[in-house]
Amino acid sequence: MGLGEMLVSRYFFALAAAVIIALQTDRSGRTKEEMDERRGYTLVKNGEGESESSKERRYLYGIHSMQLPIVAIEVVIFAALHYGLRDGLYYVAGLYSDAFVLASLYFMVLLLLNRPLRKSVRPMGCATLWLVPNALFPAYLVPRLRNVPGRVIPVPQSVLHWCGLVWLTGTVLYLGHAILSHIFFRRRILKDAYPCSDETILAQYQDLRKIYCGDRKKYKLFYSQELQYPLSIGLLPGKICVVLPEAAYSPEDLDLVFRHELIHICRSDALVKLLLTFCTAVCWFNPVMHMAMKRCAEDLELSCDELVLQDIGPEAKQRYASLILGTAGESRGFTTCLSASAKSMKYRLSEILKAEAKQNTGAFFAGMCTFLLIVSLGWASLAVDAGTVADHLKGTSTESQDRIEVHMLRKNSQYSQTVIGEKCSDTEALLEYLSEIPCMELTKQYRLDWDKLDDNRFVQFYGNTSEGKILLRVGQNYMKLSVFQPYREKCYVLKNPMDMDYVLSLF
Repeated sequence: MGLGEMLVSRYFFALAAAVIIALQTDRSGRTKEEMDERRGYTLVKNGEGESESSKERRYLYGIHSMQLPIVAIEVVIFAALHYGLRDGLYYVAGLYSDAFVLASLYFMVLLLLNRPLRKSVRPMGCATLWLVPNALFPAYLVPRLRNVPGRVIPVPQSVLHWCGLVWLTGTVLYLGHAILSHIFFRRRILKDAYPCSDETILAQYQDLRKIYCGDRKKYKLFYSQELQYPLSIGLLPGKICVVLPEAAYSPEDLDLVFRHELIHICRSDALVKLLLTFCTAVCWFNPVMHMAMKRCAEDLELSCDELVLQDIGPEAKQRYASLILGTAGESRGFTTCLSASAKSMKYRLSEILKAEAKQNTGAFFAGMCTFLLIVSLGWASLAVDAGTVADHLKGTSTESQDRIEVHMLRKNSQYSQTVIGEKCSDTEALLEYLSEIPCMELTKQYRLDWDKLDDNRFVQFYGNTSEGKILLRVGQNYMKLSVFQPYREKCYVLKNPMDMDYVLSLF
């Protein structure tokens, strides 16, 4: 494999993504002091103590939480506009059946390994592992890095059509219900909420907000009669706020509450919950996904507890544990809150009161999982019946040879090929032979490097047909069709291998 081929291989792409995510995961959850110490730096202090910039701690995940949903929605819009509704449905079904089935399998495995991982990996690392499927965000490009699918799964068009409609209906209903529930809950909480007017509490809140979130965001502080426990609510930066119940908190308790909620805000944990909701909506038929979403919410809270405890002394652990014990409950919608459900309360309290913190950041696991997911992407592809090879050359006959060029070529390498058949002597016989070879359209696009396939020879058709100007390349087992104006590509697998020696005899 040459350098150029290596740089565009899926293995190089997967390895680069894995290294980047592993490095980011290793940094996530560490304070600025910890990262400086690991690099051998010393904190710079001015005459009044630590500089303001060194006080800003941004506990960001190694992986952005919304890459996969955003790109998935973009792919749906692109497919509908570029391919039309019918072909766009096949295109989206191919991508989603691969990317989200892989994500679903990943969540199932992570759910099984979650308890062993919790024993050795820091809570921040466990929380980051739930975001690894975001590495599948270039799902519409990565399959093109694969030459051919490892397995082709034939599906009748009618079955794919109806299954697609059922899946789409379930996804829209689940996601719509989740979003509407969040909106109604937010409205109920904020309907009679009023801003905090206590200057002492506001000063305490603003000081902590600057430490965790910086100076740019001005997240407001409210009180609400509808709440029994503090929480943060909102998805968009301008709508995020912290809401407290009408209860008497000591300054020490407020310090812990604010730290907890501001860490959730600066990490965008509400968007993480939206990601898991999106993945669960897409895989709504998999009951394990619903269990995985609950376990992810637990890891978010455990990781937040870990980061709060980094900033407080050991004597405050008991107070923090008592505070959580006194605010038992469960968050709703895409909110994050200090409270814990009764089921996860025992484990969470035991983790808070532990004397020693774990050192394993989970960077190796995150990088390894990223590599395996990207390498597996595109391994299997759905395929629907697409007639015969000749059906894609409509308008071509012995009377229209001037409208299309036919050559037979041998692919020598990625950048060179040799013409071994300049002109077809019997086009009618060639078309008759091609009409006897059925093919299936793959629902994903592949690169199809002919020099790496079973037979490096292929027949090339170029010119005008009833579909417009096309470039059709037919190999021993695969076929690729490029249609111009508007440009689109389709990949096919032949049900019966083409006899390349017989075809060559026609030139």
